[in-house]
Amino acid sequence: MNIKTNGLIGGLIGVAVISALTLSFVGCGDNPVREYYASGQLKSERHYKDGKQHGLSKEYYENGQLEKEESFKNGKSEGTREYEYYNNGQLKSERPINKDGKPEGLVKHYFANGQLKMQLPTNKDGKYEGLVKYYFANGKLVQTSVHKNGEKDGLTKSYYESGQLESEVFYKDGIPVEGTRKEYDEKGNLKEVRKHSYYESGQLSSEAFYKDGVPVAGDNKRV
Repeated sequence: MNIKTNGLIGGLIGVAVISALTLSFVGCGDNPVREYYASGQLKSERHYKDGKQHGLSKEYYENGQLEKEESFKNGKSEGTREYEYYNNGQLKSERPINKDGKPEGLVKHYFANGQLKMQLPTNKDGKYEGLVKYYFANGKLVQTSVHKNGEKDGLTKSYYESGQLESEVFYKDGIPVEGTRKEYDEKGNLKEVRKHSYYESGQLSSEAFYKDGVPVAGDNKRV
């Protein structure tokens, strides 16, 4: 019975010692704080200065592949780039980070095969600004859309996986502009034109469908 008690006390003392060491690492910039999987594989490695993350931080998958790396200065991602990886080592995303810790610039995401998945230009507030692009895994465009301060504001185009244009519509402040929406079949033929009208509040007033310049019976409605 005494042996079990002593073992328990020894274990508690060991945990206390490890915790103390970990805390000393947090307060010191010379030694990284490391976290491990139950298998013993390194899970993460972080550096601290005066109790705040400072320097290069890394996270790993259990198979040892790098999952994410990010540079910190006084607890914030500042003036650097953040990278994420798939567990096969392939780059998953990259983001330029400004002094406020927000993405600013061209953010890119990738498929596991290395093919570009999306391009997201962002402003200093981390909101989409400019031409946003999404891609199929075959490298062809899914959609392009112009954004302003996080909202669609301009022409949005959607595509079939073959690369053929599927539809196009204009937006203003995130709302489709009064006028026309055009849709095409996979051969490029104009399939449908959709016209919208709106109240001053932005609420949809009416919606009409046209084919070959003629309203499609039964498909028009007024709100």
